[in-house]
Amino acid sequence: MICHTPALITTIHEEENLFIGYKVNSVSPIEEINIEKLIMKGKPKKRMIAKQLKKLGLKYERGGPGKNFSTRDRNLVTSQNPFSGESFNELFLDLLSKY
Repeated sequence: MICHTPALITTIHEEENLFIGYKVNSVSPIEEINIEKLIMKGKPKKRMIAKQLKKLGLKYERGGPGKNFSTRDRNLVTSQNPFSGESFNELFLDLLSKY
């Protein structure tokens, strides 16, 4: 899951959510606003993805804004932003090689 997509985890009902307790990351709060406003040319929404993930019981990790940062925990690979392709690919390919 890349950038904003880890927010999908927050849509799974808590009692059915297999990812609770996993290490995860997503777009940081600062990046969330900047990406939506400057890159996507839209009106940013305060989704607070990181806060929602933590509230749900996931262990949120992050690199600095604009950094190449990804996390893998078991079968889940998440990356922070569009600049995280290199670290995401490395972790994802390693995961695939184990299956």
